[in-house]
Amino acid sequence: MSDQYGSTPQVSVWNALPPGYDKPKKLCSMVPWDLYVSHYTGQGVLPGAKGDVPGFLMVQPGEDRKDFGNNNYAVVRCYTGNTMALDIMGLDPKFVDEKTNTPKEGKTSSWWEMGVFVPVGEEPTPAEIKAAQARLHAWARKQVEIGDMEFGSRKNAALVPSLAKKAAQILRIEREWMLGTVEGSQMIDCPCCQNRIKPKAKKCMHCSELIGYDKEGHAYWAKAQTA
Repeated sequence: MSDQYGSTPQVSVWNALPPGYDKPKKLCSMVPWDLYVSHYTGQGVLPGAKGDVPGFLMVQPGEDRKDFGNNNYAVVRCYTGNTMALDIMGLDPKFVDEKTNTPKEGKTSSWWEMGVFVPVGEEPTPAEIKAAQARLHAWARKQVEIGDMEFGSRKNAALVPSLAKKAAQILRIEREWMLGTVEGSQMIDCPCCQNRIKPKAKKCMHCSELIGYDKEGHAYWAKAQTA
């Protein structure tokens, strides 16, 4: 494609990563539902865990673009898949221990606390999975506490945050405010942002993403099916 002056852009591609560092990396999740990924490199879905088996999304190395003038550009592959996966989690790689891929003191993110992680090797180890599950349960206990406080002050189960109800299900505990959160509920969770929406809604009122439904009536992010 030519620019406004009629010249054709000259684009070159460089791989600035050392050998062995230009591979995709797994982003793993112990959260038992899908997580919507929105990143400057693209959008996607991080699948939920199936019991002790983490869901995962392959994250490609990142690129940068350099403008040399005179309509000459270079696309430089300069960020590892590990760096990009940490960035998707909301973790600054500068504040992450390189040997363990764990945040340094005081440097965390909501996804890390929920049990999302980047394994050190190509596959997650049992120790990494166990640590992620422990973080997920600690996060769930905090959400249940929020649900208890909300219900205690307002006595209205509909006003208890959806995440608190999901957290109670993770911990397999019963609460009065959980009534109506399973089958037969008048509201469902958006598969993208997890906010409550009306059953069979084709578009989320919160994140504006399109929603589809499978034969069993389960909601899914429509864009993920057409990507």
